[in-house]
Amino acid sequence: ALCALLWRDCDLRRSADPVEIVSMLSDARLQTLASALLSASSAEDMEIYWHDIGDTFPMKAIAAGGVYCDELERAHDPYTILVDILSVRKHKREYDLLKTKLSRGTAANDELMRFQKLAMILKSGKGKGTL
Repeated sequence: ALCALLWRDCDLRRSADPVEIVSMLSDARLQTLASALLSASSAEDMEIYWHDIGDTFPMKAIAAGGVYCDELERAHDPYTILVDILSVRKHKREYDLLKTKLSRGTAANDELMRFQKLAMILKSGKGKGTL
């Protein structure tokens, strides 16, 4: 859905922080797609490029995300809602990774501190945004 929002909104593509956007996506193909959209001169240029090289994934991903975006657009600020959802997921992935390291006894002190901070934020229901 994030890639679909980037596709639809050229102002968002210009103003979004590429590092933040890409870090919220767990799928490498979606990370590549978001990076391409953020760095392209226009979405239309990217569509032509993907068509020329025969890559159908980007447009399929954008179309699939578009369905979700249609639901989000009923809200006042769909981008903020989506970023909040993706941020919570990103923090949960990091929490789970650190939990595994802790259970194996391989976590460093800074990782333990980060784990505790993530746990506190996720449990409070305020896992939105960045830490």
